[in-house]
Amino acid sequence: MTVYKRFDQPCYTVKLMLPELAGFFRKYRKQSSGLIADYVTIPRIHMGLKYLGFQKKFTDNYMKRLIPDLRRVAKKHLPLKITVKGLGAFWSSPRWPRRNPAIYLKVVVNKELRAFHSDVCNAVRTRVDTFSLAEGRNYHPHVSLGSGKNEKIKELKKLIARSRNAAPVTILAHRMAMRLSAKSVHYVLKV
Repeated sequence: MTVYKRFDQPCYTVKLMLPELAGFFRKYRKQSSGLIADYVTIPRIHMGLKYLGFQKKFTDNYMKRLIPDLRRVAKKHLPLKITVKGLGAFWSSPRWPRRNPAIYLKVVVNKELRAFHSDVCNAVRTRVDTFSLAEGRNYHPHVSLGSGKNEKIKELKKLIARSRNAAPVTILAHRMAMRLSAKSVHYVLKV
C-alpha cells in the first residue's frame, strides 16, 4: 500500500478558478465558523483538475512548456457549467495521513466535467507525475473550503450531513490556471 504523506512542498496543479462561487463560499464559511482552522481565501477559490508534480522534480520553465497543450484543451471545454451542492470532507486515513480533515464544497460530476478532466490528463500524461488517488475513477472534483479542526469532528460531520439538503448552485467556469509556485498562478486561458 502506498502511503501519501502530507504535502511538504508546493505542488504544480491545473485548476479552474471559480470566483463566481464567492457568495456560496461565504455562506458555508459563516455556517462553519469555529469548525475550520484555516480557510481558503476568496480570491483563490478553485477546483483542481490535475496534480502535475512537485517542485523538487520539475521547474517553472518546464511546466510552462505544457501551457500550449493545456490551452487547446481549455478552448475545447470552456466555459463549463460547474454545480456545487453541500459539503464533504477528506478524513485522515492510514493511506492518507493528515493533521486536519480537508472540508470542501461538493462538485456534482457530469460527463462534460469528466471529459475535461480526461483531456487535461491526456494532454500532459507523458510529461508529468501521475497521482492515482486523484485521476480517472478516483477523481473527486471539489472546491476546498479549509482545514477542519480535529477537536470539532462531531460538529463538522453534523454540518456536512445538514448540507446534503442544500440547493445546488451552478456557475459557468471561464478560467483555467496552472499553479507554478507557492505564490504565483499563471493563467492558461480566460474565456
